[in-house]
Amino acid sequence: MAACASTSDTPTVAAGPRLVGKDDARSEIWKYSAYLADSEGKATDKLRPVCRHCKKQIQTKGANTSNLAKHSADKHAGLHKEFKDRQRSQVPVYIVEKAGFRNLVQNLDKRTVDTYMAITVQFITQSWEMEGWCLGCSALYSDHTADTLKEALEEIITDSWGLDMANLTGITTDNASNNRKAFSEYTWIPCFGHNLHLAVNKAIDIDRVASCLSRLRKTVSGFRSNKMSRLLKDKQKSLNLPQHALTHDEPTRWGSTYDMVERFCEQQQAVSAVLAEDRKKWHLMPRDTDMTTLEIVRDVLAPLSDFTDALSGEKETTISSVLPLMWKIKACLKDEEGDRPLALEMKNKIRGDFEKKYDDHNLQMKLNTSTFLDPRFKGTFVTMEEDIKMELLLQAEAVQLPPHSPVDAGGAGAAPKRNRRDLKSFLCTITSEKKGADNSEMRQHSSPTPATPTVRLNGEFVD
Repeated sequence: MAACASTSDTPTVAAGPRLVGKDDARSEIWKYSAYLADSEGKATDKLRPVCRHCKKQIQTKGANTSNLAKHSADKHAGLHKEFKDRQRSQVPVYIVEKAGFRNLVQNLDKRTVDTYMAITVQFITQSWEMEGWCLGCSALYSDHTADTLKEALEEIITDSWGLDMANLTGITTDNASNNRKAFSEYTWIPCFGHNLHLAVNKAIDIDRVASCLSRLRKTVSGFRSNKMSRLLKDKQKSLNLPQHALTHDEPTRWGSTYDMVERFCEQQQAVSAVLAEDRKKWHLMPRDTDMTTLEIVRDVLAPLSDFTDALSGEKETTISSVLPLMWKIKACLKDEEGDRPLALEMKNKIRGDFEKKYDDHNLQMKLNTSTFLDPRFKGTFVTMEEDIKMELLLQAEAVQLPPHSPVDAGGAGAAPKRNRRDLKSFLCTITSEKKGADNSEMRQHSSPTPATPTVRLNGEFVD
């Protein structure tokens, strides 16, 4: 093709210049652009890359590729189409897992962007490893009705990937009524983390707590400048406090509110010392009543702060862990002698809202079945054992389960040891606590042990 014509002042280099590609290039546009190189092959001008096709230099700012793409679109339509095709085929799936991308999405102005529904699939490989892929992100241009959501789901799974919806064992979303209606036929399970977030928000929204947190956010924001940060560090050193910056919460993550409160309580002495030396900053000084409130908030939320981290891993199966975690939450929120009225109110708000979201017989059956089949718990947290046994018996008979199915625990199908310890260790601790609590109750209310119930399976009795 002939070189493109140009009437601008941007120079065009001589034909056949020495070019060098961009190191660690991520964008596909660098397949069509390069830098002028010296005799040693090093880039000479990184602010003006060269179009490999027409040899025209294009002004850019650092690693920004917008002008390169615009030049391609304006002057080389065929190459631009090729570039866009390559770009669509090379978008890395893992980008949605990066912290930067997630922070961007959380801070997008909801008024200026379209609404999207992202579909992520989790599955187990032949080597018994949990994998998670993002199958797609579909724009929703109409009302978010159940039919619209269901259609978007099936379009991505069936049309885009050619997968069979019959192989879908379950789906997890938040508790929105349109989600529940749209996905009810696919064994819908509510998101545990979202339910916990909503329940904690009931406590955070108590008037006394909400107003206190509002004032705290203003104080934290007052220490964002370099000057205030420097003064805070000086006070931390003189008071022998940890060199930690104040943190601001993010409304979609209750754990960030706890982090903000916990960090402020840690640094309250240094913060107050800085504010006391500047009359213009006195309005940011925390009140005594606010500190009392913040300490109560910290103490109530601290035992729950481990749950979000424990459930955030995408390499763990967590549905069987819901009942153990619910038991732990109730244990953490148990009213204690000496609790202040605000602490009791916060605990009741969280406990009541959380229990309400799981007050459904069908949902309880799903959770109990998953926990019953998890060998780690051995029925410790199961509350519907007889119903589950009968249901599993019917399912086993329906598929004509052989009476003796040998299981090779050490064969090729055995699950390899995992390196992750967070959720596993957390659940082991909860299980030990539950068994200890059960043993304590049994000692207090001792009675003759009833006969162990059995069910008949293919002519044999099993416990």
